[in-house]
Amino acid sequence: MPESTGKQPERTIQFVCQHGAFRCRIAAAYFDALAPDGWSATTGGVTPQEEVSDRLAPTLEGTQAEPYVDMSAPRAAREGVASRTISIDAELPFADDAWQTAADGESLTDEQLREQIRLGVERLIAGLPDEPAV
Repeated sequence: MPESTGKQPERTIQFVCQHGAFRCRIAAAYFDALAPDGWSATTGGVTPQEEVSDRLAPTLEGTQAEPYVDMSAPRAAREGVASRTISIDAELPFADDAWQTAADGESLTDEQLREQIRLGVERLIAGLPDEPAV
């Protein structure tokens, strides 16, 4: 049985990246900054590392997402804690959607990565239902 988070799963999006320390944190921060009332984001890692990435705070500095960044220790991705789970550059069997930020062999700067994730979050929010599923 999944661990309870106290959130309503039907109004939560879980973003997951390999280590739960950078990409998913960017997505969750933008989601929480832009989402309609009542929606929230959580994060997870396929193989969580002990701390968030040192790149996270500088990458979001000065953006609308900065106040929403979660700097707590990364945790494992969990099935059943959200209405949708989106993996970002990671393999996750129970993900509802998988985002790839770069083509094979392509290298992105942190700012380019941030912008790709922000645009993905904006598209996701545009498709959210106005009311939770009954």
